[in-house]
Amino acid sequence: MRGLGLGITNDDLSKVKIKLGEVGQRKLEIALLSDNNSAQSGVAEIKEVGNQVKVEIRLSGTAVGSVEPAHIHVGNRPNLGAVKYPLSNVVNGISQTVLNVTFDKLLSERPLGINIHKSAAEMNISVASGNL
Repeated sequence: MRGLGLGITNDDLSKVKIKLGEVGQRKLEIALLSDNNSAQSGVAEIKEVGNQVKVEIRLSGTAVGSVEPAHIHVGNRPNLGAVKYPLSNVVNGISQTVLNVTFDKLLSERPLGINIHKSAAEMNISVASGNL
């Protein structure tokens, strides 16, 4: 480093903090498409975090104060089957859930789809969905 004139020493490098789990972390980005003319769409990021999976959903077009149930279902849209993994509700367009499943296990269970429902009272109405 000194040969490059950067003035960085080994002592300086030892002070650099690295967050565990970031290097080599695998992730998928899933497009969430609008269903039933909801005008809601967005992305779900599925990220490997150690031996677990973190699912982050970001939706646009949601109403202020909205609470929308979300799940990972067996199958692909538009023919999603039973709930495989419940996710935290999407509140004001945002949801974050940590699943106690490995990234490899989740991928081995495909086909899977993510579905966002209109409300707890209207679970049969999908506002957005996407395929893993």
